[in-house]
Formats: sequence, C-alpha cells, structure tokens
Amino acid sequence: MPDGWKFYGIATADRPERQQHVLNELGRAHLDHTLHIAQRPPDAGGFSGIGVRGCFESHLACLKQARDEGVRVCVVAEDDIVIVRRLGSLLRTIDEELEGLEWSVLYLGYLTDWSPVYRQPVVPVTPHIVRSEGWEVTGSHFVAINGASLDAVIANFEERLLPGGHRIGVDAVLNEFRRD
Repeated sequence: MPDGWKFYGIATADRPERQQHVLNELGRAHLDHTLHIAQRPPDAGGFSGIGVRGCFESHLACLKQARDEGVRVCVVAEDDIVIVRRLGSLLRTIDEELEGLEWSVLYLGYLTDWSPVYRQPVVPVTPHIVRSEGWEVTGSHFVAINGASLDAVIANFEERLLPGGHRIGVDAVLNEFRRD
C-alpha cells in the first residue's frame, strides 16, 4: 500500500455484522484502516432522511479525522463495500499515476449500473484512471479524497450544516464540489 493512504470504514453501532463486514473487506485487502462507528441520528435534521444525515455526518467525521491525522489520501468505505482482491496490489500503481495530476475526488468503486463508465462518457487519463465527462457520479461508498483537498471538501460539507444550508447526500455533495 502506498505511504500516506488511509482507509476509513463506516458502520453504525447497531449493526455489528456490518462493522465486521467492512473490517473483513479492508483487512483482507491489507489496507491501513480504522473503523468509524456511527450512531443513528435522532431525526433527519433537514436532510431527506435519517440515513442520509447519518451517512453525511459519518463521511464528514472521517474526513476531519483524516485531516487531523495528516493523511495524503483519505479513502472512505461504507459498510456495504466489496473490495476486489487485487486492489492492494493496484494501489501503488494508481498512486504513481496520480502523481503530478491535479485531483480532489477519486472514485474507487461503483454501484452496479451507476458506474461512471456506464452512465456517461469518460476520458482515459492513465491506464487505471479515467476522468468523467459529466459531473454527476454515484458511488461515494468507496471514494478517495486527496489530502490537499480535505480542507476545501470539509468546508463544503460544513457550509451545508449552516442555517439555510443545502442538506443533501454525500454523492450530491461530492458532485457539486467537483462541479464547482
């Protein structure tokens, strides 16, 4: 695994089987990781649902922890993640391919037919990295954030919690961040 990459698994306190699943997936791939145990929020708090709020708050907590730990690349993995066995061996290559590129958000996974490759045109950047021609991508369940972008991404999340803030799901937050 490349230096400076850290994986943050997210699972709720009331789902120990999901906690174990994300730990198993990250461990099996030999990835440096920590587990964020989230409490379910008492209400939606202006989001479209309790789960949307909980996911938002969990991602934000992981991003802040990564910033505080000074990681070079923060990867957030939700508790439904399935990691291909070869990811650990590919990460060094991906890290080398990212060197010298200006980037903020890198999607390491996708949701079935919601893959950026399936939904919209992509442009090859390197043998293992493509750039989406569109700005809407679904797949924050396994997403990397460049450490150099953490402050800006965190600020974007936090602005949404201010009175009148646009409280939307993590996918939408990252899409709007990338678009803007």
